[in-house]
Amino acid sequence: MTILRARAVDGNAMLTRLASVLGPFSIGHFEYVVGSGDDVLVVIGVRGDAWQVQRVAAKIDRLIGVHDVVVETAVDAAC
Repeated sequence: MTILRARAVDGNAMLTRLASVLGPFSIGHFEYVVGSGDDVLVVIGVRGDAWQVQRVAAKIDRLIGVHDVVVETAVDAAC
């Protein structure tokens, strides 16, 4: 599983838009952490190969209100 971290603006149905984008993909982990103000940190665990990880990152990055998406090193899902 590969972890994606995204910073975004909370509101304008961000959680709903994220869920609709992630629907077709195999997701093993999802966190939506609202910080101070309108900031939100989204942590997504993507199951699949590098192509699927890059595809999910690109789809998340295109959403209005997402500031950036960072792909982290793959982690063992058994841990």
